[in-house]
Amino acid sequence: MLRFLTKRDTSYLSLPLKTAAHYFSLINGNSFKAGHLLDLNKLHIKLNHTDSSQEQHIRSASGGGGEGGGKGSISSNSDSESSQLSDTFREIINKPFYGDSLKNKEKIYHLHAYCSINNTIVTLTNSDYNPVICVTSGMAGFKKCHRGGYEAGYQACMSLFKKMIQKEIRPTQLEIILRGFGKGREAIFKCVNGIDGAPFKSSVSRIIDATRINFGGVRKRKARRL
Repeated sequence: MLRFLTKRDTSYLSLPLKTAAHYFSLINGNSFKAGHLLDLNKLHIKLNHTDSSQEQHIRSASGGGGEGGGKGSISSNSDSESSQLSDTFREIINKPFYGDSLKNKEKIYHLHAYCSINNTIVTLTNSDYNPVICVTSGMAGFKKCHRGGYEAGYQACMSLFKKMIQKEIRPTQLEIILRGFGKGREAIFKCVNGIDGAPFKSSVSRIIDATRINFGGVRKRKARRL
């Protein structure tokens, strides 16, 4: 709406609105090209030029009369307001980009451990729960019925920590999410508290048990007789 205002209409607006109108008129007039930074000195000169022209317009509208003290008060008020506006523009221009704040963002990772009777699967996810590293007891060298054992779960967790060190993943917060009641469940705790998990033990923020609980439904399958 500001670009449709004429110079005569903007004289009745306050100084911030007149500055905004002048700024948008410059943008619409292609005075600033895309990809170039805003020069504070040029903007300050243009603002002073518009302020001086607006003061002359106000004086001519008032008839050019009045006491000298009144003219001095108008000029002093305009100078103080223009200095305040220049300070605000300087703060906006010197404000850091959002990309700089991403460097200081906390690195939160989640360690999911699915410990079933037959297998142990350990997965590392980032803050958005996207998988980064996945290790199973079969990848650690255990086959068939040995994949659900205690040693298989320990080796899987240990190989996960080794891959984290190789990829230089240093989480500030590490959440451990457990699921299942297999033998690898206890092995995960031993590995985190052991020598292999020493670099990441201090970053563990909390431990969550996400084991599913059956409620209702049909009757379970008959247990296998050995």
